[in-house]
Formats: sequence, C-alpha cells, structure tokens
Amino acid sequence: MTHLAYVRFRSPNPPDVSALESHLRAHGHAKARLTLRSDAYGHTLEPFIANASIAALLGIKRKRADAVALLRTLAVALGSPATDVFVVRRAEGDAEAARTDASLDALDPALARTPCCVRVR
Repeated sequence: MTHLAYVRFRSPNPPDVSALESHLRAHGHAKARLTLRSDAYGHTLEPFIANASIAALLGIKRKRADAVALLRTLAVALGSPATDVFVVRRAEGDAEAARTDASLDALDPALARTPCCVRVR
C-alpha cells in the first residue's frame, strides 16, 4: 500500500515553489523539492528529499527526524500567508483523518499515526 504525506493549506494565491525550495535548502534541506497541487479547497505541497517521498522517509527510523524537520520548516514558511496549515499522512485512496491540532514541537508524535491530519499551531 502506498502512503502519502503532504502539507495542505489555504492561501489566496499559490506559493512560489522555487522560493520555498530555496528556503528549505537554506535551512539545511539541501536535496528538498516540492510538488504543488491546487484545487478549489486550497493547495497541497508534497515534499521529497532527493527522489524519496516524505511519506517513505517517515517510515524509516533513521530518516524520520529529517523528514519531520523538513515538514516543520515548510509549515513555518507557509504560516504567515496561509490561513490554516495541515500536515496530512494517509494511505493512497483513503480519506483524510479527522483533524487534530498540534504544536510544531508535538508534530513528530502526531505523525506517528497513519492516517492523521494535524493542524500546525
């Protein structure tokens, strides 16, 4: 089963993906890249480190901290123009889980569950 992990948010305009990738690289995520999708409900950014999805890295014990750090950095970067920033983890084809709230510091334990939909405060 394929798992997904992405950041979902509402913002009046789609973000500048190149600027966000540069921001991530400036904060220690040298091989980060983002895939942007937009729909009527807002925008999603699916992060990758090199060719590995964040969802896959969250499942590897020695890579998990790097994946969570990238998600935290991305959530902070999106925080000011976006109204709500959610980090979502789910199986492909499944609906998103009920929303919960977590601070940036509590993001790692919140992402331990699949599925989850965590609004970052």
